[in-house]
Amino acid sequence: MKWKVGFLVPFVAVFIFLSLLKPHSLFKWDQVVEFMGSTVTIQRNVTSVHSAPMRKTFRVAWYQQDPEIQMSLSKYDPQKCNITNCLIEQNSSLADIVVLRHSFLPYHPVIQKRRGQLWVLYSSESPHHTHYPPEEWADQIDLSASYMESADFFVPLYGRVELRKTGLLRNYTGILTNKTRDAVWVSSHCSTPSRREMLVRALSEHLKVDKFGTCGDQKCGKQYDDFKKCEHTFVNNYKFYFSFENSICDNYTTEKLYFLFRDSAAIIPVVNGPRDVDKYLPKNTYINSLDFASPKMLAEKLKDIGNNETKYISFLTEKEKYTMPGQSVNDLIDLAIHKFQCDMCRYLHDLDIRKSLNKPKTWQRIFNPSIQCKSDN
Repeated sequence: MKWKVGFLVPFVAVFIFLSLLKPHSLFKWDQVVEFMGSTVTIQRNVTSVHSAPMRKTFRVAWYQQDPEIQMSLSKYDPQKCNITNCLIEQNSSLADIVVLRHSFLPYHPVIQKRRGQLWVLYSSESPHHTHYPPEEWADQIDLSASYMESADFFVPLYGRVELRKTGLLRNYTGILTNKTRDAVWVSSHCSTPSRREMLVRALSEHLKVDKFGTCGDQKCGKQYDDFKKCEHTFVNNYKFYFSFENSICDNYTTEKLYFLFRDSAAIIPVVNGPRDVDKYLPKNTYINSLDFASPKMLAEKLKDIGNNETKYISFLTEKEKYTMPGQSVNDLIDLAIHKFQCDMCRYLHDLDIRKSLNKPKTWQRIFNPSIQCKSDN
């Protein structure tokens, strides 16, 4: 015997009413049930109180940051992060994570830390130049953020070199022919933890090194302490550029080297470390002083390469296979800070799911120069 649809209406209405009172005791939403020989589909009411709960919103506060970082944060788009329910919070007392600037802490009283809140100590400086926080701050810091890959949050301020999509077409023989001088060094800090000034002095005994900046005696125009202002002169006239950092610390490489890749500068960089530079810079695109037992041996290697067209051009062509992702300092800061913000959002999301990530506090180790840095030359 066939049932008419109209006859079923009151029975269906009773079932729906009962399901609203105790939805799980009768059937699940969107479930097909059999009623008196006929099938009836009970559909979810998306506007009812049984809808899925709203996602939690995570909040990150950047406490007393530099103007450059504040500018970068003003351009941050949460929709470009895979955790979109995460916002930048102006009130640190409401945040799930508070980012603390290392140079601010020694000169200001500690703020109130909310229960369950995480504090992240951030520094883009080497451990030698990172301000260690006073005890009242240090006791409450949970995580680290740094250019070091071993930090809780890896923030590569200058990014990493990447393969160039289109190769460069250059007359490398002509480039080398025009270079009449050996090496150039530019610096305005003349006493450094890395003792780079002593290395330059020792190298100068074995090859011609022109020194620009406060630590030297040469100028190009009115400004002479910035590579960019003298780049044309350096690239055209010199075979090697001393990209010596003030600290020899793991992962610590700055614009002194990276901008040679960004600008496709036809000059071979010589670095004074770090020990692990080959982990993130392609081999045969630079020369590392740490690979030589003495400055004299390094100088002899430089003269050998500089006087051999095949060897010199080999280094140049290998280096120019790579470039930088950003063109300006602001571009690089944006890339790094936006990555950092998104990484913290992802961390909070994972923490909310797992409730505990069981990570030991390692920030003291990250910013310890005796662990992360070479003590002498």
